[in-house]
Amino acid sequence: MSGRDEARPALLDRAAWLARRSRGVNVPFQTAHHWFRLRVKAKDKRPVTIVAATNMGGEFGVAGNVPLPDGGALCGMLKSIYIEDTRLTPSQARVKAIDLPADEPPVAVVDAIFRELAAGDPNIEVGWSRGKRCVLRSTVVPVESLPRNSAPKGGNWVISGGARGITAAVAFDLGTRYGMKLHLVGRSPAPIQNAPWRNCTDEQLNQLKAEIVRRAIAVSRSPEKEWERVKIDIEIHDTLKRFAAAGVHAVYHQCDLGDWGQLENVLAEIRLQDGPITGIVHGAGWANSGRFGMRHPDYFERTMTGKLDGAVGLMSLTQQDPVQHFIGFGSIGGRYGANGLSDYAAANDMLAKLCDWYRAQRPETAVCCFHWQSWDEVGMAMLGDSSVGTKGILKMVFIPPREGVEHLCRELEAGLPKTEVLITDRFFEKTFYPFVNSDDIPAPTAADGASAALSQLPLVETVSPYQAGIEAHILFDPKLDPFLIDHQFRGRGLLPAVIGLESVAEAARLASGKRVVAIRDLELIEGLLFHTDQKLEARIRTSAESNGAIACELVSDFYNRSHKLIKKDRVHLRAVAEVAQAACALSAPMPEPPASMHAFQFQHNGPLYHGPTLHGVKATTFDENGGWGQLCALSLRNLGGPRPGQDWTVPAALLDAGFYVCGIHAWFLANQSFSLPASLERVQFGRMARENESCLMKFECREVNEKQAIYDFTVFGDDRSVILQVTGHRLAMIRS
Repeated sequence: MSGRDEARPALLDRAAWLARRSRGVNVPFQTAHHWFRLRVKAKDKRPVTIVAATNMGGEFGVAGNVPLPDGGALCGMLKSIYIEDTRLTPSQARVKAIDLPADEPPVAVVDAIFRELAAGDPNIEVGWSRGKRCVLRSTVVPVESLPRNSAPKGGNWVISGGARGITAAVAFDLGTRYGMKLHLVGRSPAPIQNAPWRNCTDEQLNQLKAEIVRRAIAVSRSPEKEWERVKIDIEIHDTLKRFAAAGVHAVYHQCDLGDWGQLENVLAEIRLQDGPITGIVHGAGWANSGRFGMRHPDYFERTMTGKLDGAVGLMSLTQQDPVQHFIGFGSIGGRYGANGLSDYAAANDMLAKLCDWYRAQRPETAVCCFHWQSWDEVGMAMLGDSSVGTKGILKMVFIPPREGVEHLCRELEAGLPKTEVLITDRFFEKTFYPFVNSDDIPAPTAADGASAALSQLPLVETVSPYQAGIEAHILFDPKLDPFLIDHQFRGRGLLPAVIGLESVAEAARLASGKRVVAIRDLELIEGLLFHTDQKLEARIRTSAESNGAIACELVSDFYNRSHKLIKKDRVHLRAVAEVAQAACALSAPMPEPPASMHAFQFQHNGPLYHGPTLHGVKATTFDENGGWGQLCALSLRNLGGPRPGQDWTVPAALLDAGFYVCGIHAWFLANQSFSLPASLERVQFGRMARENESCLMKFECREVNEKQAIYDFTVFGDDRSVILQVTGHRLAMIRS
C-alpha cells in the first residue's frame, strides 16, 4: 500500500528522491523478496497472493497524471513474479497491480481490491477510477501514419550508456542524420590510448587474453572480469573511432550516474565544451538474472542506481537547460515482466512511469520511453543466459539494430507523440499472456489520428516493419478490381503499370509521412499476371535513401494452379519515390494545340485488352516525331471499384491514357507491333486532375524500332496547368 501514503513528493530534489525510492521501491521490493526467500527455505509451495495498490492516475500513467511513478517498479516486480510462476505446476503465486487516482476514497480502494480478488480475472494490471474498471492493452499505431514534425537538427545531446550496445547504435545515427554533438556517458573508464591491445590482430588478442587469464588466476582474481575490462576498452575505443571517421562530434565521459555529484561535474564539463544541453537519451542499464527471492541484494541496488537514480539525476540536473527531447530506453521486460529479472523489469517499468510523470512537469519537452523487444547483435539481451533463454529456448525474434534505429528516428521525427512506445512483434505477449487476444483488439480509428491516412489509401491495407523500412500489403482480386478486369493480357488480368506506380506512391507516403512528388527509375521487371481468379497479396518493401527518397520494390509469391508455392518474393517492379512536405506545382508553358484531332476508337483485336475504366484517350494527332493527345481524366473511384480509400497520389487513369497514346504512336511506326511499358526515367506530379476533366497531352518520340520506343510527354489540365510530366517512358514491343 506504499503507493497510497504520500501525495506528490518533489522527486527532482536529491533528498526527496532518495527518501521516496527507499519507501516506495526498496521497502516493498525487499519485503516481498525476503518473504519469497523464507518460503523457499521452508519449502513452502502453498499458493500466495500479492497485491499492489498503486497511485499512477487510475490508468497506469497513460494519461500522464502520475503522482507516484514508483508504482511502476511494483508492477514490473509483480509481472516478473507472474512470468516465473508460469513455469511452475501448479501455480504458486497470484499477483495484482490495481491502480487508482490519488483522491480515490479509501473505501473505494478497499472495494476495488476485494472485487479483483473475488473475480478470478487473469489480468495483472487493472485500473479503477470512480467505480469504472479498465485494463491495459497494446494497440498497433504505425508511426508512418502520424503527422511529421521537422526533424531535430544539431544541438548538444547527452547519451548515457552511449559508448556501447544499443545506445551506441542509436547515437551514431543521431550524429550522422541530424548533426548533433554527442557526449557519451558510461561507468567504464575512457579508453587507454596506448593500451597493449590497441590494433592487435585476432591472434595477438587471443595470446593477450591467455596471458591476462593466467595472471588473474595467479592472484586469485576473476579471469572473466579482468578480460571484460579489456573487451569494454576495445569496444569504446572502436565506437569513438567509428564516430570520428563518420565526422560525428562525440566525446566520452566516465561517470557513475547514481552519484549526482559526479554527474553534475560531467554535465558542467559538457556545457563548457558545447553549450547548453538540448537532448538526452538515457540508455544506461545493468542486469543479472536470478530467481526472485534468491537474488543477491547488491544486484538490486546496482540495477536501480543506473536506471532510476541516473534518470532522475539527468532530469534534475538539467532543469535550467533547454532540453527539447528526453528519451528513455526501457525493455519489453518492463512492459510484460521478465523471467529471473525482477529488479530489471521493476527499474524499466518505473522508468516509463517517470517519463509519464516528467512530461507533465516539463510540457515543453518531448518525452518518450521505448519498451524495446530485445535487440540482436548488440545490447544486454545478447549477454550470458538472456540470449539463451529468449532467443534460444523461446525462439523469440530479436530486433535487427538497423530496424531498431529506424523505429526511434521515425518516432523522433513525428515529435515523440506518445510517452510510452512498445516495439514488439507480440510474440512475448502471446506466449505469457494468452488471455490477451491481440487479434480482437480494434485498430485505431481516424479519431485517434493514427489510421486516417492508411484507411484513406485506395490500395494499401496493412503495414508492417521490414528491415530498415516498412512492408505495405495489398490484396489484389482479379474478380473484383476493375483495373484487373479492364486490363488483361491474352485473357488474364495484368497489373497496369499505373497501379504499380500508385502502390509505390502509397508505400512511400506511409514510410516517410510526406507527399510523393515524383517517381523515378521505374523498372518493370516481371508483369504481375493473374493466371487464376484467386486473390493474391503483393508487398511493397521500402528503404530510405541518403537524400530522403524512398526506394521501393513490389513483390509477390507465385503459386501454381494447385496453389503450391513455386517462387517466393518474385520481384515485379522497382522504383524510387521522391517525397516532400507538400505537393509541388509544376510549371511549363503549354504550346498551342492543333485546331483539330482524329477521334480515337478503342479496338480489342490484339493481345492487350483495355476496358471502359481505362478508356481515357479521346483523340490524337501526330507525325513520326510526336504529337498530341486529347485525354479525359476518368473516375478513379470507378477504377478502384469497391476499395474504400479515395486518396490517390497518381492520376492513374489519366497517366494510363498518356501511356496508351505513346503505344498508339509506336504501333504505327513499328510495323503494327503492340507494346507494354518497360521502364520510366521519371514522372512528376502536379495538381490532381478533376474527375472527367478534359486534358491535353504533348508528346515527343526519342526513339522507336522493332524492339523498343522511348517517349517524353506532358499532360495539361483544362486551365493549362501541368498535371503530369513524364520523361523516358520506354515501351517494349511485343508481337501479336
